[in-house]
Amino acid sequence: MGEPLHREQGDILRANFRTQVTDRLTARLTGPDAGLRAELAVATLLGLGVTYGIARGTELRAHAVETLVDRYAPTVQAYFTA
Repeated sequence: MGEPLHREQGDILRANFRTQVTDRLTARLTGPDAGLRAELAVATLLGLGVTYGIARGTELRAHAVETLVDRYAPTVQAYFTA
């Protein structure tokens, strides 16, 4: 059977993710390196999501969402406006 991210199923998942997330974001960005900046922004947000939701990061969860936004937003915004 294999792992879900291997073989044909993995190829389909990756293609759908690129089409539905990364490519759409790239199309909305202006300026140089839009594709790279889109992938960096997505990677940054996925990292936060994994740490908060899956790994249940105790430090993240100990703070108000507004605090997390205040700290995290400048990093993500930098990818959008570069």
